[in-house]
Amino acid sequence: MNQYQQDHGNAPEQVKGRFLVFVIILILMFAYLFVGLVNLQLKSSEGYSTKTESTRLKTIPLTGKRGNITDANSVILATDEMVYNVTFYKDASESSSSVYKTYTQSIIDTLKIIERNGGKLAFSYVIQRSEETGEWEFNFGSGVSDATLQTRESQWRSNNYVTAKSYPTPEDCLVTLKHRYRMVNSAEEEEEVRAAYIEKRGDDSGYVPCIIVDEDTMLKVMAVFSEMQMNLYNSLPITIAKNVPFETVTEIETKSMMLPGMDISESTQRVYPKQTLAAQVIGYIGKKKKALEDEDGNVVLDENGKEVMEYEKNKKGLWRLISIIPALIAIIVFIFTEDMTLPMIFVDKWTILHVVIALVQVVVMVLCKKRKDENDEDENAANA
Repeated sequence: MNQYQQDHGNAPEQVKGRFLVFVIILILMFAYLFVGLVNLQLKSSEGYSTKTESTRLKTIPLTGKRGNITDANSVILATDEMVYNVTFYKDASESSSSVYKTYTQSIIDTLKIIERNGGKLAFSYVIQRSEETGEWEFNFGSGVSDATLQTRESQWRSNNYVTAKSYPTPEDCLVTLKHRYRMVNSAEEEEEVRAAYIEKRGDDSGYVPCIIVDEDTMLKVMAVFSEMQMNLYNSLPITIAKNVPFETVTEIETKSMMLPGMDISESTQRVYPKQTLAAQVIGYIGKKKKALEDEDGNVVLDENGKEVMEYEKNKKGLWRLISIIPALIAIIVFIFTEDMTLPMIFVDKWTILHVVIALVQVVVMVLCKKRKDENDEDENAANA
């Protein structure tokens, strides 16, 4: 036995044992990968294929144009009119400071065009100044429960990446998002933002200067970004101004290269040329929105914290239609029972039938009046 064997013992046997353990681990790893491959290609291939197809394709619903409603003489009572809307889209992957500044300038320029031609922003920002105190506060709607408001705030914070722990107050959220979108309200604030950046990074290389805007413009720009963040999951543009005049369309289309994210879309709106003429029939055909409620009476919210709306038939229109039926029956009965060639008389054998129809008309009118009063009471109670 040489000195090496005395110092290290039976080293070849130890190496052989370690090599055997390594080979076993390697075999187990390849066996695991092989089982996973079999599961992926044979057992779960159909499921993954379906999932891939659903994520690869985006279904975009297209609403068709509604038809005209005319009277017997082909006079149009209701029709669809083509209108133009201004839309905005920002991809979720675009989140650098320079990109935000580019979009902010684009939104500011577009809002100037919209307002110069008599249009306005289609929504407002969720953070507003209190009329009583002048402090910043959240406004997620009214007439809903505290739980609903809390849900809306939580989802808004999640979509805008401003947690309640890091940014507890509305003002904290406002300042953070304002600087994220590269906006300040004064030159002094711009210097403060730059100084904070240098303190954090050591120098100002890579710093993107902010745009100085007034408070009203700031809130409008932030409202657009907020609405876009709340609808990112749709992967669709948001409408920021509706039914804009053609001058706005022309100017935005002409400057499209300088207004990234902005576009013009076409849609329709319902127009009633004769105003309230035949409103009973048109009102019956129409529907009204109502907040969807669960079994416990709580308002159902979507992933953005907004109320899920359902449509219900306009019952007022139904009662109006019922009130018309006796009058129509009276006209039909009069045409088929009265001989217009004979001298006019006030009483004949059909008078009783006409009296019965008139009584039915009176009863229906009373019921309609009662129904209207009940609806008015419900609306007043809801608004109280």
